Amino acid sequence: SPFRVRKEKLGSLQRFVEHDGCADDFSPTLFPTLEVQRIAVIDIRLFNTDRHGGNILVQRARGPDGTDEPRSPGLKLIPIDHGFCLPDWECALDSLAAADFEWRYWAQARAPMEAAVLEHIRRIDVHADAARLRADEPAPTASGIPALPPLREGCITTMRIGTRLLQIGAAEALTLGDIADIICEPHPQAEHADLGGAGASVLHGLCRGARSEALLRVLQCGKALSVEQRAVVEEAAFHEALDQRLSAYMRALKRQWTAAAQ
Repeated sequence: SPFRVRKEKLGSLQRFVEHDGCADDFSPTLFPTLEVQRIAVIDIRLFNTDRHGGNILVQRARGPDGTDEPRSPGLKLIPIDHGFCLPDWECALDSLAAADFEWRYWAQARAPMEAAVLEHIRRIDVHADAARLRADEPAPTASGIPALPPLREGCITTMRIGTRLLQIGAAEALTLGDIADIICEPHPQAEHADLGGAGASVLHGLCRGARSEALLRVLQCGKALSVEQRAVVEEAAFHEALDQRLSAYMRALKRQWTAAAQ
């Protein structure tokens, strides 16, 4: 029709996965611990703000003929819909946005991390992953549609924060549920403005404290640094301070648990 105008739009294409329902359709007690913990790891690394039960597909094991395998040792979980991952960390903090983890309320997240999960976390090279994300700038499309913008540095910082939270938590023998609580639960002293105010999470408060410490480090350098050098110093100081604050908080948390158990 001469009245139809061709329009080009940006969109996404997702691979269809055979499944037997979503997590909301099953009792969480049926899910294998390793399957739950695998999803927990990626959600924490990506600061997923939309991990509800409908975004976890459940797949029963199939026999060679394609029928359900009744003797299967468990169900397979398939995470989908990751459009609300990796928010810019400063935007997430300032808006008091909290990640949403459906699995945080499941027993598997409160169980000790599986050996395979611990090994995976130990082997993560956060610096290499950050460099890979910076390098993955999309090429222009052949049709002339503008390419998607590159990932913002603040989003890459979010990945680094989530990954270090995982690695330090694993080293301190916390469960994935414990680590998720640091992201989601209010800080016990959150009413203080320097920790983000009422409703701010533990992670929010720790990040704000680390950011203040990093800015102080830059100020101590005076005018000897260029703008680029100041940015490098501030970034390094922030991550160093955050690592220290995360470790100190987790150790204090464990001391509280030990005292409460006595």
